[in-house]
Amino acid sequence: MKDMPIHEICHLYTNKRLSSTRIAKKYGCCKATILKRLRKANVKMRDAGVPRLKISDEELKRLYTERGLSTWKLGELIGCGRSTVHRKLRKLGVIKDIATSHIKYSRKPFSGDATEKAYLTGFAVGDLRVRKVGKRSKTIKIDCGSTKKEQIDLIKDLFSGYGRVWISKPKNGRIQIEAFVGDSFEFLLNCRNKLGWIFGGKDIVPFFVL
Repeated sequence: MKDMPIHEICHLYTNKRLSSTRIAKKYGCCKATILKRLRKANVKMRDAGVPRLKISDEELKRLYTERGLSTWKLGELIGCGRSTVHRKLRKLGVIKDIATSHIKYSRKPFSGDATEKAYLTGFAVGDLRVRKVGKRSKTIKIDCGSTKKEQIDLIKDLFSGYGRVWISKPKNGRIQIEAFVGDSFEFLLNCRNKLGWIFGGKDIVPFFVL
């Protein structure tokens, strides 16, 4: 935790209009600690949930529906909590379902290419662990641990265009990689039991290796 001079905290909150959450992140502490120090310094607190930056309803809707920014990202941009953004969007009648609104990182749907689908299926059967993150979630987690950097690089190349990819630091020569993609990749769930469509396609079979 960094040193937290009270005059600097007050300046960030009052003059720079940073939220207590962002200030806490800056100093590596919890939001409650910042609020406690601000109150102790007799700083007038802003109403909870009020955006720190001015943004029109039209712009907020555009960023959410057209740009596809998550409620998390919008909260950071505006300077308020995700729940505040969620309530505002719901009031505007454009909120997505709860599973979609909780998606933090941008992602793209699967391309739909049959050859790519067959290749990913074969890869998943042999080397990947695929599971859904939560019963109602729209996130598919794909992960693998390997001592071969080439394997990690390949997985990164395959999925980084579709969603967030996290790679651990090597531990005992082993690297863990995790990809978080959308539910358009549900075809990889229990894919070992769903291989009939691959062997039924003449142009696909040669690319499929178990």
